[in-house]
Amino acid sequence: MTYAPTFDLAAPEIPVYPARCSYRQFPQSTPCNARVTKTGVLHGHSIRVPIRPFPVQDFDNFVGRMLSQPGVEDAIQSTLAMAATGVLDDIAQARGIREVYERWRKESPTATSDDLLLLWSISVDWFNPYLNKISGKSVSAGSIAMICLLLPPSLRIKPSFVYVNGIIPHPEPSEDQINHFLRPVVNKLEDSWHRGVWYTRTCQRPRGRRIHSGIATNVNDLPGS
Repeated sequence: MTYAPTFDLAAPEIPVYPARCSYRQFPQSTPCNARVTKTGVLHGHSIRVPIRPFPVQDFDNFVGRMLSQPGVEDAIQSTLAMAATGVLDDIAQARGIREVYERWRKESPTATSDDLLLLWSISVDWFNPYLNKISGKSVSAGSIAMICLLLPPSLRIKPSFVYVNGIIPHPEPSEDQINHFLRPVVNKLEDSWHRGVWYTRTCQRPRGRRIHSGIATNVNDLPGS
């Protein structure tokens, strides 16, 4: 299970982590109780340090940076307008994508016409961080990445528009354990889908705008699926 740090008001610069995993596979199951931290030192204080660090890029901050760039909102609106014509020349115009958008409109009756829904494709993929140049048993790390399907193809896969949620550290987790690494971004997206995130300013809306996000497709190898 993944844990975000908490902070004590008495020492706000020191992150606090639990000593052991409290995950239960089922409500009646006993806790996992595996050790998730080790002893470390920070600013002269003995603290708990994660055994397998899993830094996560804040999704809301990434979207805010993306929408602060000139032309991005215009490009998204152009994609939505093209999808409404029924012309199919890109995945963003596919019927399934339109159905996801229509479902969101039905499930979000309080959303205004100015609210914007961003639809994403998520990918979990594995790679050798040593570029396959080591001998013996290979090392495998996993990436959790997302692209916005409403961006035009010319922008969609540019590195600055690819959201990298995090890198799953070696050793490669089991199929069940992958869900723990996905949980932070899934929880964030679930909240964004229903309630949205208010940005006080975007490039197109200097007075602010509510942005929603949801997963429309996933592109994975078999373990990631």
